[in-house]
Amino acid sequence: MIDNFAEKVSSMIGKIFELDEDQKKLAIEGFEPNTVAIDVSIPHVIKLIDASLSSYDNSQNKYSEEVTKIFRSLAKDLLTEISEGFNQGISDLQLILRDKFSRYISSAVGEDTASLFRGMLWPNLWKKIESLKDSPNMIVKFEDFNHVVGRRKK
Repeated sequence: MIDNFAEKVSSMIGKIFELDEDQKKLAIEGFEPNTVAIDVSIPHVIKLIDASLSSYDNSQNKYSEEVTKIFRSLAKDLLTEISEGFNQGISDLQLILRDKFSRYISSAVGEDTASLFRGMLWPNLWKKIESLKDSPNMIVKFEDFNHVVGRRKK
């Protein structure tokens, strides 16, 4: 049952990495990043399920730390494995992800907000994402982006 659930969640992650025809031109011939994403995700999702089912002696911090560690590892592994299948590596992956997130934001909140995302938020977000490969202890905190969207830290 856990394996089946992990496969379904990993399939959803894989959908993020499905390429359109233009994006396929950036990939090495025959490379299917969505399949790689699924394969990379399954063991991490199983670890997340195990962590959620484990006992932490009513200590939220231990659970939170474990889940953060697993998500960080998942993101790092996805970036590393998937970027290897593109002609220009991580640079091509960045272009694809920026385009996908921009399209999603445009459809959800309109082109003006998407322009803000492309110009201000995306570069900061990408710096955090890319730093995963260099810093295994890095934690992306939403508060780090508050200045970009005009909110103040409390």
